[in-house]
Amino acid sequence: MSGERLTTWAEIESYLSAAFGTATSVRLDFLTIVVEGTTVEVQLLDGGWLKLTAVIGSLRLLSPAEMLAHNVRAVIGTFCTRDGQLAIRQTLPLTELLAADLDEAVRSVAALAAETLARTRALA
Repeated sequence: MSGERLTTWAEIESYLSAAFGTATSVRLDFLTIVVEGTTVEVQLLDGGWLKLTAVIGSLRLLSPAEMLAHNVRAVIGTFCTRDGQLAIRQTLPLTELLAADLDEAVRSVAALAAETLARTRALA
């Protein structure tokens, strides 16, 4: 299944449900999954892009300088804000999207969110 191409929203939703358990549809083009305790939102964007987001918490958890330093060197997952909250976001093009690529991106976003939250809690 890892070499399988995912070309439609139905295929993406089906793959995520099989890989991570039940995917909860919020809207036609938006669902949530839980990856090792971290909620990851998956949204189909116009123009053939998929957006993954994991909300971490208060913007006060990291300094703006630390967020920007991370974003400059990030390969997967950049810090952003979402409704006044600190989050991790990754976008993927649907063109040539492989199940393995989606799986790696989802797991990476969830892991980075969980690591950031754990690190900031340890500092508090």
